[in-house]
Amino acid sequence: MLFKKLHSVNIWDVYNDELIKSSKIQDNYHTIKNVHPIKGKYPNCGDEMDVFLELDNDTIKDISFKGELCMISKASANYMIDILKGKKIKQVMELIDEFNDFINHNEIKKEHLSIFKNISIFEKVNKLYGRTNCALLPWNTVKFILDHNKGSLL
Repeated sequence: MLFKKLHSVNIWDVYNDELIKSSKIQDNYHTIKNVHPIKGKYPNCGDEMDVFLELDNDTIKDISFKGELCMISKASANYMIDILKGKKIKQVMELIDEFNDFINHNEIKKEHLSIFKNISIFEKVNKLYGRTNCALLPWNTVKFILDHNKGSLL
């Protein structure tokens, strides 16, 4: 059954023009001076990334990434940075959970539609086995940073 499902997906439905375009953006691909990176990995795809997160009180002041990533992970990282930069940590955590729900179930809350503009570029990612983890890697790395460093980041 899984074999049939995998081969019934048109790969170009997943790797659409907007996803490809987003994966090529270099604006967020850099280090942030005096910020220690946190590593994120998805070994099944070979994705390895460093996420740099700079906070100002409880707000994300700056965020960037470096690493060797597949097209889906790069597009997701760029998309995530555009959404999360300037947001308060509490809202960031909600948005990360919302993106997870969208990737896994194609569901998004109505009140978040204006924040998640162009989310449809990731609409078919869950149709390719394992690629959901590629899309979620940047988001889950930020969640890890915030979950495990609550006192030391603020």
